[in-house]
Amino acid sequence: SGFIRPRGGHTMKQRYKTMFCVCPPPLPLRRRVYLFFKSASDRLTACLLLIPFVPFLLLTAFLSAMETGHWPIMLAPYLGCRGKLILRAVPSPAVKEKAGAWTNLAAGRFFSFLLSVFSVASGEMSFVGPAPVPASDAPAICRRMSCGSAALRPGLTGLWDLKDKTSHPTAGGLDRFYYYGCSLRMDVGILMASLARRAQSR
Repeated sequence: SGFIRPRGGHTMKQRYKTMFCVCPPPLPLRRRVYLFFKSASDRLTACLLLIPFVPFLLLTAFLSAMETGHWPIMLAPYLGCRGKLILRAVPSPAVKEKAGAWTNLAAGRFFSFLLSVFSVASGEMSFVGPAPVPASDAPAICRRMSCGSAALRPGLTGLWDLKDKTSHPTAGGLDRFYYYGCSLRMDVGILMASLARRAQSR
């Protein structure tokens, strides 16, 4: 199982980037090769998705800020790949408390999804992977470290997204199962099931 080893650095920037160093259980070579190509294809796909929507993101953010007086995007610390902390762009909680046409857009799911795609394009997240864990959720981080899946980039969707929403997304053996069984077939199946679930919810 993995373990946490403190690293040096006392500034806030260094602490957020390299607070943890994880030594996960080893993966077979073919899975490590797959994860390498998966990272490259995720980043390429995310960049292609963002190109037509960057003007929408910027326009929505600026007009929402003019309506509410609050910038609708904030950076939240999350557990990233190999135990490093990442700053993930998420909608600001202050936006949900305001009213307005552009503010409602900034608080919507599509705006939040596009912000998450930025994290995929930067290489800090994946389209499919373990559940994103806030840096303040110590029990979830311990579970992630113990099963080794902290070596993977967190995903926008995953097995955790398809399970019963009443239970904790990092509970049980889903993270461990995905860590040792991740493959193109599994990722495509998860993406299809996630899209079908969202289509049904509408």
